[in-house]
Amino acid sequence: MALPRSLSFLEPLFIRKTSGSTTPAIAEPGTPSGFGVMRSIAEGLGRAGIPFLPETSPARYFPGQLAKSTFEAAVPQTPQEVPLQFAPLGLALKPLAKTSIGKIATIEIGKGIEIVAPQVFKGFKDLSTKLLEKLKGRDVVSRQFISDLTNAPELKQQERNVIRNVLESQKGDQIPIQEFADKVKSELLPLKMKPSLQYADYNYIPNELKGNIANAKTHIWESPIKTSAGEKHQFGRETQNYFGHTRIEDMAPSGIKIDPSARPNLTQANKGTTRRVVEVQNDLYQKGGLEREFNHKNLPYEDFKKIPIGRERTKIAQQLRDKQTNKLSQYNDPTAHFRMVREEIKQAAIEGKTKLQFPTGETVMKIEGLGERPSVWRINEVPESKYGGRNIPDLNAPKLTPINMKVGQTIHQGTEGSIQYEQHEAWVITDVLGDGKFKAVQKSQVNPNTRDWGTAITEKDLSPILVDGKQMYYRTDHLEQFDISGKVDISNPIFRFYEKDLGSYLRNRHGAKLVTDNKGVTWWELDIKPEQGKLPVEAFGVLPFMGLQQDEENNRRRIFQSTPSIVK
Repeated sequence: MALPRSLSFLEPLFIRKTSGSTTPAIAEPGTPSGFGVMRSIAEGLGRAGIPFLPETSPARYFPGQLAKSTFEAAVPQTPQEVPLQFAPLGLALKPLAKTSIGKIATIEIGKGIEIVAPQVFKGFKDLSTKLLEKLKGRDVVSRQFISDLTNAPELKQQERNVIRNVLESQKGDQIPIQEFADKVKSELLPLKMKPSLQYADYNYIPNELKGNIANAKTHIWESPIKTSAGEKHQFGRETQNYFGHTRIEDMAPSGIKIDPSARPNLTQANKGTTRRVVEVQNDLYQKGGLEREFNHKNLPYEDFKKIPIGRERTKIAQQLRDKQTNKLSQYNDPTAHFRMVREEIKQAAIEGKTKLQFPTGETVMKIEGLGERPSVWRINEVPESKYGGRNIPDLNAPKLTPINMKVGQTIHQGTEGSIQYEQHEAWVITDVLGDGKFKAVQKSQVNPNTRDWGTAITEKDLSPILVDGKQMYYRTDHLEQFDISGKVDISNPIFRFYEKDLGSYLRNRHGAKLVTDNKGVTWWELDIKPEQGKLPVEAFGVLPFMGLQQDEENNRRRIFQSTPSIVK
């Protein structure tokens, strides 16, 4: 409803309230709002260097309530009214809103229009980005302000893309930050951790070198998007939303001795403050896994059955799958691994850890049984009739050596004196690489035909092999490489990742230091602070923390002060 002509001069002071929203709708371009007029005056005076105008004084709030007395009209009654006292025209506007003329104006405006204080963005506690952190403490900024921030060199391109796409969808030149931040967050990929005992004790470092491990478990990191990638390590029985997984070992406090042969227990109490992340693994982003997820055949059945039967069904299914998997494209190998590292840092802080360790290249080779003291493999000579496809062969079965290994053999992984518990899954050798190196695939991924794989697998994803005299096919993306030579192969991709990619990331982004434990095993070690458990995980990089945060803020202020087009 329009104001009476006699009160039309008050019209710029009011903002339309959007139904069902806590933030006001911004006036269309060309229609100045009350906040816009007051802010422009404040900014103009601020750039002119008026000494009595604090940098934070632009009028962001308008009272929106009527005074019942002279005292109430003159003295701030709410925290939101305090900044108004120091804003240009504030002493005039506040009484105006609280006097009888303000009451008349409110009545005339009627339902659907009221004076609203824009919501200040206070940040998120779970997931954020560098740019969103820079917008904390603000309510409304110009479109150009956000656009300028996207050019900051420290932003990853993925973050720029998300921010710019959301900004393009916003209407008007003035952007309410809380609403904008909510839309940006909706485009991010949240992860949650699901504990598991699957592969929890997969560690071939000899017991005498492992240290005093109190607890071991696997963290499955899930996203809202259903994938089939968890099938590779048999996590499909526990999750359909696999993003990646980590394996952690919590060290016992000094003075408490733990039996190294004890099985992991998710409920076991652990008061130790050191945690090891012995593996950071992502089957989704390796060996073409992400590309396979884009296939419409991986669209969840409950979604597929809703599509009407017809010629366009496959096309519609692909469009739906593209929409579902779009957020997965924000990551790759190794940035998906780094995202899980950031999640583990926060999780460690939440659980009271003060040290977080990751393996070096040399250490991870020992963990994987690829180092100086390799694991023992035994040949299952009669896998079908005597031992069964997955049963453990007895310790009298012959050991696998560089001399007797051959393609098509069924083998089982273990140690010198036993078969590794829970690691008795049969493997089939697919390639003999020489010098004790070979490639193998779990026998569960070997099939006598090229169909019936249960996922979007085509013949190009399969390779033929003779196993026990029978023609079989295996999934090439499930191949893994092993080494029983007893040498550390620095050319191995696993060694290179933990030594170079992950090591560089931990040192440069998290201040990790190289340490050697009392058993002579080397680790990348991070100091963990309790405050890190309260900070949001950064979706694309690392947020400033403690001393670094102040440096970032000082740099931001210098940029703002030197850029006239940016709204302060």
